[in-house]
Amino acid sequence: MILIRGKILDAYESKPVPYAQVFVSDREGNPLPGRAIAKARDNGNYYITANLSDYITTRFVGFKQKVVKVADVCSGGGCKYDIKLRGTELPELVITPDTPPILMAGSGKKPDWVKIGIISGVSLLAIMITATVLKKRKK
Repeated sequence: MILIRGKILDAYESKPVPYAQVFVSDREGNPLPGRAIAKARDNGNYYITANLSDYITTRFVGFKQKVVKVADVCSGGGCKYDIKLRGTELPELVITPDTPPILMAGSGKKPDWVKIGIISGVSLLAIMITATVLKKRKK
C-alpha cells in the first residue's frame, strides 16, 4: 500500500474542489467494497492509500468523474498527485414565444395541455373545497 496525497482542482479555474470524493475503484469507477474512501478537505487537499495495481476515482456534483490507474501516476513509496476535474457543461437554453412545445420525457409525444389544464383545475378545486370544509369545522 502506498499513500497518495494531493489536491483536487477545477481544471478550468485551478481552484480547489472542496469535499470531492476520492476512492479505490475498479477501472469503470465503481467503489471496491471494504476499500479506502476519502473526501477532500475544504482546501481541496486529500490523501488515500491504495496499491499500484488499483484505480482511484474522483467525483463531485457538477464535474465529470475521473478514473486513473495508480501505477500511471505513482511509482511507489509516497506519491503526490493533483487531480484536475472538468466541469459538466450544459448547453444554453433559450425559451421564446416561438419555441416548439416540449416533448414528454421518454414518450416522444407532445403533452396534452387540455388534459393537464383540466387535471390542474380539478386538483385546485379539491384543495379549495377541503380548505372550506376545514374552516367550517373549526367554527
